[in-house]
Amino acid sequence: MNLRLNIVAKVPEGATKEQFQKMLQNLLAERFQLKLHGDKKEIATYVLTVGKGGPKFKKAPDDPTPAEPEPALAPGAMRQLEKDKDGYPILLGGSIEAMTGGRARMHVETTDDLAKRLSMHLHRPVKDATSLAGKFDLTVFWDARAGAVETANPPADLGPSLENAVSEQLGLKLVSQKELVDVFVVDHAEKVPTEN
Repeated sequence: MNLRLNIVAKVPEGATKEQFQKMLQNLLAERFQLKLHGDKKEIATYVLTVGKGGPKFKKAPDDPTPAEPEPALAPGAMRQLEKDKDGYPILLGGSIEAMTGGRARMHVETTDDLAKRLSMHLHRPVKDATSLAGKFDLTVFWDARAGAVETANPPADLGPSLENAVSEQLGLKLVSQKELVDVFVVDHAEKVPTEN
């Protein structure tokens, strides 16, 4: 069952990320009369490692020149992304990603942040095992259609998959493995939440 919720809540000033997550869990448990228990489950995960040829990216400059601030958009307006010669969006600023027409580009500054963003795109946990500390210029571009098209007749303009892009462009490797992780099993939940 897929469920989308819009939650509007006030978080106390100074609350930590862990405190916020606990507050959110308590809110959902109360509103949906959740009954759950912890368990262990073996799931597919990735480990992000350095490839055989080593990393293909550089350390971030120590004192980067600040980017020009972008003009504010009118409410509801969408910024048109500039594209490079291959149709991939051009990014401005620090850690950012964008997609247009299935072609995506991501820029992050740490391998830990890269692993977190890869987890979202690949729909499975990614653990950073590169042992690379510090800030880097990590830019990768890929074609989101690459994992969804039939290999017999791929479009002529099809770019690399995200997994291949990480390997070819960054010199990093995604190693698939199974891992036993902690999960919550929902024993009971009301379909309609209680009101305030």
